[in-house]
Amino acid sequence: MEAELGRAIERIEITRLETLLALADRMELPPEVVELLETTKIEAENGLAELQELTEI
Repeated sequence: MEAELGRAIERIEITRLETLLALADRMELPPEVVELLETTKIEAENGLAELQELTEI
């Protein structure tokens, strides 16, 4: 149950980060801001992958 909730949260976080990245692009924000958002998105994707592996067992 907790893993399912964790996966849902990670998916929401990834979706929000994708939205923020699109906005950052449209607003032509500095590369440092975009890099931080991209790093955070990768971390969320890795977290989701880990949770999926845990529930496959």
